[in-house]
Amino acid sequence: MAYKTGIDRSQVNFFPGSLEEEISSDNVVRVIDAFVDWLDLAELGFLSMLQIMFVVLLYIRHRCY
Repeated sequence: MAYKTGIDRSQVNFFPGSLEEEISSDNVVRVIDAFVDWLDLAELGFLSMLQIMFVVLLYIRHRCY
């Protein structure tokens, strides 16, 4: 079995390098991920992070003045 060179093999890692490496290509979670990517979240009423930050800033400004 091949292993990565240059890394101490006895080192304990708590988390994988990435989830992409740990999830097999035929895992059902990949179907769920593709489905969520396909959805138009804005049309369903979800806000983007920029919109959320704007709303929070407006709320803070309103509360401070």
